[in-house]
Amino acid sequence: MNFKNRVLKDRLRRQGIERENIQLGRRVRRKARYFTPGEIDPYMEFFDIAGQQRLGLHPGTHFLRRTRVFYTGTRAGDFFLANAACGYHQTPAGYVWHHFHDWMPSILPGGQGSGTLYLMTVAEHSTFHYGGVAQAETHLGIAYG
Repeated sequence: MNFKNRVLKDRLRRQGIERENIQLGRRVRRKARYFTPGEIDPYMEFFDIAGQQRLGLHPGTHFLRRTRVFYTGTRAGDFFLANAACGYHQTPAGYVWHHFHDWMPSILPGGQGSGTLYLMTVAEHSTFHYGGVAQAETHLGIAYG
């Protein structure tokens, strides 16, 4: 590698550009390990619970982490599993786990089902909404702790 190419490669690396894509004729940025907020704001969308339309919160692209867990029957238990799956000892300050409205019942008897949890800011999660917990409560006929 000659000096000119090495200098260009170092400059591109400092700018966060990994390489030049010859097929597309443009430079390609490295993918970030985690999402950086700012593209699609959280929004409300309707979904169905037992034949009724409910308003659910969709995090858009404003979330730090996402994981799928088996529901335990309590929010604290779900948060513990989500933190463990993402490598946290506890939920980071200023963030809260959101039960997304994609809950699926368990195929095993006595199971609570599973769903996706999003780690999003407390401010963006503060609007009133229904989610996976409401789906589980309606389907299973139990109060979620």
